[in-house]
Amino acid sequence: MSDLIVSMTKADLEATIANCVKNTLTELNHQPTTAVVEEQPTDNSDVFLTKAESANFLKCSPSTIDNYARAGKLTRHYRGRNVLFPKNELRALIKSGK
Repeated sequence: MSDLIVSMTKADLEATIANCVKNTLTELNHQPTTAVVEEQPTDNSDVFLTKAESANFLKCSPSTIDNYARAGKLTRHYRGRNVLFPKNELRALIKSGK
């Protein structure tokens, strides 16, 4: 690789840098953002967990979740083939001492 020596005045260098910054900011403002922000419900009334997630949340086995559902302590909700449990019911189960 060979060295390149460029001779510029201070004003030319400042103008070049300012132009580069301006172009970069313009490009950034025209690019779509890639971050996706999901709204989280504040009251957790619409939050559902799978059986595995529910078992992890309660620190028990998935079969215990089935037992709670059969006993009427948890309500099963079906979305397609998925069985989901409301997080607010899981919290209430914790507060009641299981």
